[in-house]
Order: sequence, then C-alpha cells, then structure tokens
Amino acid sequence: MSSLLFSDSKISMMVKSLTLDKFIQLNNIDDCNFIKIDIEGGELIILPNIKRYLEKNKPTIHLSLHPPFFKKPKIGLKKIINILKIYKNIFNSGGTKVDLARYVLSKKKLNGFFSIVVTDRD
Repeated sequence: MSSLLFSDSKISMMVKSLTLDKFIQLNNIDDCNFIKIDIEGGELIILPNIKRYLEKNKPTIHLSLHPPFFKKPKIGLKKIINILKIYKNIFNSGGTKVDLARYVLSKKKLNGFFSIVVTDRD
C-alpha cells in the first residue's frame, strides 16, 4: 500500500513522476475527458496542481476522498471544494446528484472515505 500516511517512515522509495500537463504533452493526448483520482490522501497535493487544467478542460472526475488522512480534514475538504466548485454537477457514488459543500462537509464524510463524481455533463 502506498499512502501519504507513511511519508515520515524510515523506509521510502523514490519514484519518477511528472505533471499532468507534461504527461498529456508527452503522450499527444488531445482529449482527456475523464480522470480517476484515488491516491490515498494525495488529492490535496494533486488537485491544486491541476486546477488550471480543470478550469480550461473540465474533464469529468471520479474522485476518491480520504479526509481521515488529512492533517486537518475540514480545512482540506474546503480547499477541495474551492477547486471543484467550477463544476455544475456533483454526484455521490450511488449516482445521486448532491450539493458539493453540504455533502462533502457532512460529519459522516469528515470521518470516512468516500467518492464523488464531478462533471459539467448533464
């Protein structure tokens, strides 16, 4: 298992990585309309770094959220909400349309793992 929970561990491994923009450029991708993000708490690192791409291209995102892994879950979720508020449709994992802030900041969600789908598609 890989997680930010283990970032202070004595045992670690360095891996090569690249930005989303660079990945798209290197692979000549001209239509990235769906992104799945399930990175065990790393969503607070990734989402701010791809914000401009999201604003410009509005891909549908299936996002797994892990607030118990955040140092300050409520603050972290508010940051995520601020990035994702550009989308007009938010769905829970059951496919029901929800209000982004109300759903994500509910007490039950602050203490657990859950997924949402954000999209501009109707």
